[in-house]
Amino acid sequence: MRKFVLATVIALSYLSGSAEAGFYDGNEVYARCTSAEANRETWCLGYVAGVADTYQTHLKVLSNGRRCFPKGSTLGQLKDVFIRYLLDHPEDRHWDADGLAMLSFRDAFCPDKK
Repeated sequence: MRKFVLATVIALSYLSGSAEAGFYDGNEVYARCTSAEANRETWCLGYVAGVADTYQTHLKVLSNGRRCFPKGSTLGQLKDVFIRYLLDHPEDRHWDADGLAMLSFRDAFCPDKK
């Protein structure tokens, strides 16, 4: 079931805009977000914020306004959830990072959406 959901999220990410989807894969984002570079935290938080906003918009449209992120959740918390997902699922890191981030948010905050 997890592989079906992963394939669905990735397919939807390709349909979500006119620009070429898949700017980064999970390996690239994991490397950037866990590197020792000075700007890594800013880059990582920016990436996660963009995907989280997109995910929330998709949920609002597809679920009649339903939101999954708990009140009071922080961008740092969302980043930690995503990085933990990438760490726990190295076998999936070759997929588009936006789809993987959405899966990590769903698994952590919206378990009834599985």
